[in-house]
Amino acid sequence: METLVPLLGAVTSLGDPGFVVAASGGLIAALLAVGDRRTAVALAAAVATSAGVTAAAKIGFMASSVAAVHSPSGHAASATTFFLCLGAIAAAQKPRAAAVLCAVFALLVAASRVALGVHSPGEAVIGVAIGFCAFTLFRKMKAPRPILGRGPVVVCFAAALGLHALIGEGVAFEQPLEHVAAALGRLAR
Repeated sequence: METLVPLLGAVTSLGDPGFVVAASGGLIAALLAVGDRRTAVALAAAVATSAGVTAAAKIGFMASSVAAVHSPSGHAASATTFFLCLGAIAAAQKPRAAAVLCAVFALLVAASRVALGVHSPGEAVIGVAIGFCAFTLFRKMKAPRPILGRGPVVVCFAAALGLHALIGEGVAFEQPLEHVAAALGRLAR
């Protein structure tokens, strides 16, 4: 297992908020550049919804002291949201293999969170469910056939990887959410 930790860390970083925000921002910019405002707005709404629901779920579970779930996986939620949306955009122009590959990335991120011992399987499943709900919102809002080609998608993904490598894993939301949950827990007692 120790030899897999670096690989699992690389996979899990694809769900890090720093990566997802950078990749989503690049993809939104690419969509706007080709005139697909509707899909750009849909992606922004899906990513924001995923982040908001994840934060609320984390606070709710932390405050409620549910033994089986402490903190739904934000990495799983954000990776599921981003990669399913990316897959839907790519599949509009290319074979469905792109959508399947993106779904595999999302599931690998969720599995990596469990394998690294950061989350329980239940917490990862809740994260995937949140991401899938945000993706459903995206599907309802996006243009029927997004007009973004493969080139801009590759450029935004490469830029996001580069930006994330520069910034690193420094985006930490868990501790502030724990403080809010603790305060709410005290109020509830």
